[in-house]
Amino acid sequence: MTRTVLRGGRVFDGSGAETTLTDIAIESGRIAALGTGLDGDEVIDATGALVAPGLIDAHVHAMFAGMDFAKIQSQPFSLPFYEAIGNLRRLLDSGVTTARDAGGTDSGVFAHGSSHRELTMLVQAGMTPPQALHAATGSAAGLLELDDVGRIAVGCAADLIVLDGDAWDFTRYSGNLAMVIQGGTVRRDHRRPATRT
Repeated sequence: MTRTVLRGGRVFDGSGAETTLTDIAIESGRIAALGTGLDGDEVIDATGALVAPGLIDAHVHAMFAGMDFAKIQSQPFSLPFYEAIGNLRRLLDSGVTTARDAGGTDSGVFAHGSSHRELTMLVQAGMTPPQALHAATGSAAGLLELDDVGRIAVGCAADLIVLDGDAWDFTRYSGNLAMVIQGGTVRRDHRRPATRT
């Protein structure tokens, strides 16, 4: 079993508490330990970055990328199932590690992969950046009655995002999103590859 450690990041745990300088050890897709000076088989340097739970989108329509009724009626019935793969990939690439699909009940508001824009809108509506991030992580998990996502705690799923730069400036979220980890596996990495120790 491989133990991966994200070292030196400022951790936002999804509870709404202040960030702390904490290492995160990941084993078997779960958070195995939190602390400082943790050892691992692989180490990812998160120094200076914000490490947060992966975002949760509680209202997704994975099979729809828009409501073009002429297109929908002219395409094979099975095509949206295959298109959903790309839609979900865009969500994951944007830091959404948990999504609740709302089926075909209504039309989605945002294009797949742009859910993070809501963070900026929440700040513009008066929330602080940490409050907005809490709304998209720990608070969303609570509303969906999910105990193992939306927070960084021992035993929780290792669904994480790593934000470089001014992580609290959500207008720059896409450029600052350096890494997406889902179930302990790095899914998007714009930083250096992990180093073996």
